[in-house]
Amino acid sequence: MNEEPNFKRIFLDTHLTKECKQKLWNGDIDIYNLEELKFCTERAKKIYVSYLYYLSTNLFSFLVL
Repeated sequence: MNEEPNFKRIFLDTHLTKECKQKLWNGDIDIYNLEELKFCTERAKKIYVSYLYYLSTNLFSFLVL
């Protein structure tokens, strides 16, 4: 990986199952595919979904202004 890690990458690397992390690193799944991302806990999934929702709503409001 040549890019600097960001919050999403670090969060996923620490909260996905071992098998899912391997698929992510191999490029078999996308960081936005919530159907295929398998989290260690339901709480981790809720936090990640909330984070994505927050980013999308704030980005949209920024673009509208």
